[in-house]
Amino acid sequence: MKKLKSNPLKKVIFLVCGSLIFAASFGQVNFKWEKTDSIPMTKTHLYSATKMFIAEFWKSAKDVIQNDDKEAGIILI
Repeated sequence: MKKLKSNPLKKVIFLVCGSLIFAASFGQVNFKWEKTDSIPMTKTHLYSATKMFIAEFWKSAKDVIQNDDKEAGIILI
């Protein structure tokens, strides 16, 4: 009798597909949207906190920020 060779690529593809199906079916079970319509910060303080986050998160804030309008409180990254 001949032994059938198992193809490792088929096993990998099967495991990846199975994992994706499992993750997709159970990944969003308790998902809930929350809407925040106000925060206890002024516009200026929120703008400053956002600029600090950008400066700490990225190496160069100047390279990341595309548009910066302090009066309108808009930062486009």
